[in-house]
Amino acid sequence: MNRFILGIFLISLISPMYSCKTKDDASSTIKPEKMREVLWEYLQIQHYAQEVLSKDSTINDTLAFLQLRDSMFRRHQVDARNFKKSMLHYRTHPDQFLPLLDSIAAMQQRNIKSQQPKKQFDLEILELY
Repeated sequence: MNRFILGIFLISLISPMYSCKTKDDASSTIKPEKMREVLWEYLQIQHYAQEVLSKDSTINDTLAFLQLRDSMFRRHQVDARNFKKSMLHYRTHPDQFLPLLDSIAAMQQRNIKSQQPKKQFDLEILELY
């Protein structure tokens, strides 16, 4: 989980701190609801590439990451250029970016909680009573 959250912040830090604003930029920015879904999936793909694919010496993890990323972009009808421009927009507008990151962190927390094993009663303890 720490790596996932670190990934979110690394993406935000990697993005340049400047932007050129035109009328086009605002209209081509991915809307927050869609950006949340795209960024969430992007981070999952990035995590998978770093934690699973990179450990398999028979797989080119960079190429596999790019293929998974491009497939995800097609599914969401977004291209890499638009994603990059949108990330730049959100990075330069913290009032929009922080709620986006908060919602992604909340999604991650719900995901973690749903994957935790359910506590089961120890039958030996129950037999004692």
